[in-house]
Amino acid sequence: MLEDKFKFTRANIILIVVNVVLVLFVIFASVQLIISLKDSSGEIPELKTTAGKSSTKEADATSTTVTETTTTTTKKQGNATSPYYNADIYSILDKELVQKDTLSKEERITLGKQYFKVLEGLLEGSDDDLINVTHLLKTAKDGEKDKVTINGNNYGIIYGGKDFLQTFLYNDVINKLLRMTKNDINVIYKDSSTREYYKLGSTTGQKEYEVNEFTYSYVSESEFKMTVVY
Repeated sequence: MLEDKFKFTRANIILIVVNVVLVLFVIFASVQLIISLKDSSGEIPELKTTAGKSSTKEADATSTTVTETTTTTTKKQGNATSPYYNADIYSILDKELVQKDTLSKEERITLGKQYFKVLEGLLEGSDDDLINVTHLLKTAKDGEKDKVTINGNNYGIIYGGKDFLQTFLYNDVINKLLRMTKNDINVIYKDSSTREYYKLGSTTGQKEYEVNEFTYSYVSESEFKMTVVY
């Protein structure tokens, strides 16, 4: 009979052990996947409310548009029931280039243009690719700290502003941004009591300038300069 012919051999024992290890690995990987899908560490913090007002904490929805040249772009729309937005620096910056030790001239130019795009996201009220202030100002409720009005100008909060800005800017650069103005109006506002950072909203809904040229200048192996003409 079959059971009479079956005998444990060294090869059989090794195969059984290997199969058991593979099964345990699959179970472990499945558990890790479930945990990672449930992990909320990357979510935007819950909106603080005042005077009994509340807002949901759903972040931006997006829409995808295909142009005639088959280029696919994804633009933030904002969630109709929430002022929240996703502020993801690496949706603009190439993380691999940021962390790379040595960059070619072409890679430096690419990274320089990306950093300029990040600065536009901070300083240009109509640019919502990084900080969706336009949507925030439309949906945040009166009395909530998400929006403030300073000297008649509307500002939208930069969620987790201090930590967010310090991920890619030195403190002296942040201080310089706080002094920058547009038509004598500060483009970034910092509330001295709450320590929150705010971005000036757009009054026209469109940029008032056009970039004409980027000029690259070599400084050293660890430093370079990009000049923007607009």
